[in-house]
Amino acid sequence: HEPFYWAMKGLYHNRSGIALTAPYTDFIRPAPHHVGLTPGFAGKLKYSSFRSCDLSTNDGADVDKAKIESATKGVLENTYGWYQDAGDWDGYYSHTHVPAYLLFLYEAGKEKFTDGQLDIPESDNGIADVLDEATWLLRYFKRAKDEIKSKGWGSGGIPGARVFGDLWGSDTKPGDVGQGSWEDVSRDWYVLGEDPWATYKYAALAAQLAYVLAEDELTDPQGVDWKKEAIDAYAWAKNNTKESDKAGIKDVRLYSSASLYRLTGATEFQTSFSEDLKSVPELDQGKSDQMFGLWMYLIAQNQSRNAGLLDKVKILVTGGSEKYLVSSAELRACRWGGEFYFPMLVGQGTTPMVTAGVYGYILNKNNGAGNRYYTYLHTTADYFLGTNPLNMTWISGVGERSPVGLFHLDYWYSDKADPNNILPVQPGIIPYGPWKVDDFGALGWWNPNWAFQDKSGAARIYPPAIEQWPGHERWFESRISPLPSEFTIHQNTVVAAFVYGFLKKGASRDIDDGIVTSVESIGNNGVHIFPNPANGVASIYSDEEIISYIELYNANGKKVFDSEFLNTNFYSLDLAPYSAGKYIVKVHIKNRKIVTRKLMIPG
Repeated sequence: HEPFYWAMKGLYHNRSGIALTAPYTDFIRPAPHHVGLTPGFAGKLKYSSFRSCDLSTNDGADVDKAKIESATKGVLENTYGWYQDAGDWDGYYSHTHVPAYLLFLYEAGKEKFTDGQLDIPESDNGIADVLDEATWLLRYFKRAKDEIKSKGWGSGGIPGARVFGDLWGSDTKPGDVGQGSWEDVSRDWYVLGEDPWATYKYAALAAQLAYVLAEDELTDPQGVDWKKEAIDAYAWAKNNTKESDKAGIKDVRLYSSASLYRLTGATEFQTSFSEDLKSVPELDQGKSDQMFGLWMYLIAQNQSRNAGLLDKVKILVTGGSEKYLVSSAELRACRWGGEFYFPMLVGQGTTPMVTAGVYGYILNKNNGAGNRYYTYLHTTADYFLGTNPLNMTWISGVGERSPVGLFHLDYWYSDKADPNNILPVQPGIIPYGPWKVDDFGALGWWNPNWAFQDKSGAARIYPPAIEQWPGHERWFESRISPLPSEFTIHQNTVVAAFVYGFLKKGASRDIDDGIVTSVESIGNNGVHIFPNPANGVASIYSDEEIISYIELYNANGKKVFDSEFLNTNFYSLDLAPYSAGKYIVKVHIKNRKIVTRKLMIPG
């Protein structure tokens, strides 16, 4: 369960618009990009009716800047809450894949996901924490929609698929000094206008959420009528799709139509789905909206569901599983799946990109193919959790060897950061990882090839040609190289949460599962706790290596103690504040290991 838990915390850690506080995390951070909570940000967030789908590039260019400014309507006061990534605090349309994955994950195994499971601010509100995280971005879109409509700037479409400030300043302070996202107040930020892509996606997500809440006899904690939101958004997107939009909008409309059909049973939605399905020759996992649309129709239970359409969807989903999971796994010694010809970048060596295989397994679990899918889902997870050439658990803070020194500006400028950069960043980051070898121009510390040769071209490694190295061994911990050391929530974090969450067992977080099997250590690894069981004080010591810091978790998996930065091989842990029971001690070692031990406090 631990990889799933920390991947989900990785999403929480990258919420914009709220402060990160105890007891939900030890990565304390003020609220960024919130007009009411971020000092100096008032008046900095503006709305432009220029659509994100009309940008010349995804990141915008000077030609777009003038168009955005000329379409500016005014300052936003109640809009906040998009997601942010490592050092890029922008909102992107691709972030809408996060709630989709989480909603499908919940539906794939509701018994596994409970309220209070993830220790987030919404815990104990009556619905599963996974659903709370799924609604985070939906609530941002609703706030933005409602505000621009109330001010007469919009007509009910969803704005903010793209929100950014790069054209109006940099991520640094004046003088090119680095900063955290909460200090980013010296430039303007723009929320871009209503567009049919974001509005169709919002309709799909709102309809799916409405269906789940109704099926589980739950009420939205904030009283939102998600069914009405979905129907209204779909109507707006249908009526505001321009002729120039029609060629590219089919995939998201496929998802939206299937979701509304499942919720309402209305024939018009199935008809729309059928028309858009004609342009899908095979499932393309890279086109997430297309995949979500097929999954949605697959799990719909409407009596009027068309048998011919369903058969085609089943063929597409099974074919996608064979392509993205089975065929590639059977060609690889460690049996890990993913697009076989996907280039070595953006997480190919760190992230279980086999999401198509999950619903392929669900569809085929009662026949022979299901066993293969389930096996290869597990071997893929195994690969990214340690059975790889570097024996790396590709999620920070998890396992005895995980990546450190990652590119994460908010962590760099938090008071938790270690100035020597020897500790992991906060748990839950899945970096891009090993990167293909290309010539990115002049060598320098931003270049991922920087570690391989010096400025004169002389090799720093042996064999001297990095092309001779196995691809997944081309990893080096250099936080200032954003290509291998950065991450995104949609390419890495939520994909890992989806796959690990599907494979996890149990209805709640069981911290004993797979960590230790008895009170005694599994191998000493040079780290000891005595006495054990213990009352009063437990002594923790390392034979040779230096302890960096210590964490204590209770039987519910909640962190109850976190030491300051240490530089010792002996530590006395005061147990007086803690009740009798079973605990987990995590000892972080300076050689970048995390040693896990069970501790008993007797009654």
